Amino acid sequence: MQIQNVLHAGKYKCAAVMICFYKEKDETYIVLEKRANGIHQGGEISFPGGKRDFEDIDFKATAIRETSEELGISKDKIEYLGYAGTFIGIFDLLLDVHLCKLKIEKKEELLYNKQEVEYLIFLPLSYLERTEPIMEIAELKNIPKFDVRAYGLPSRYWDTWPYYERNLYFYFYQGEVIWGITAEILFSWMKGKKKEKL
Repeated sequence: MQIQNVLHAGKYKCAAVMICFYKEKDETYIVLEKRANGIHQGGEISFPGGKRDFEDIDFKATAIRETSEELGISKDKIEYLGYAGTFIGIFDLLLDVHLCKLKIEKKEELLYNKQEVEYLIFLPLSYLERTEPIMEIAELKNIPKFDVRAYGLPSRYWDTWPYYERNLYFYFYQGEVIWGITAEILFSWMKGKKKEKL
């Protein structure tokens, strides 16, 4: 499934991210961004990516453009590897996930956009292969913004009531905490990779 194939996709917040691979010597790294303070979700760790612009022909184009803009490299240095899947998040979020290899010789070639990115994190693929994330649980609740009694609903709905519980995943690497959607995508993608090897 890709976002453009979702019926009534316009009701969702739709975006695309890129899992970028960078190879140095015998290690493959995933390039992550610590988001700059002052922007949406500042201080958190994410993949390059963002919302689709009018000129993007599809969400693959969005992922490539955002990667180029945020990492500060030309599009010809982004070798597209494929579509990894669509992440369906809470709060009506649809996120296309794509894969690429960065055709660079050294990290210093990444002249990242300092208005959006505080710094880059190079997460070894081997770390993900040998590390299981810590899992915690958060409970989401409905808070009615209307007079529940007027609708004749049972008393258990008069205050807040549970919506559902969701799993939160946490990776800890060199003093950084990778969590939320980024960790969930990494965890799901790695699970898929391990299944492919079986």
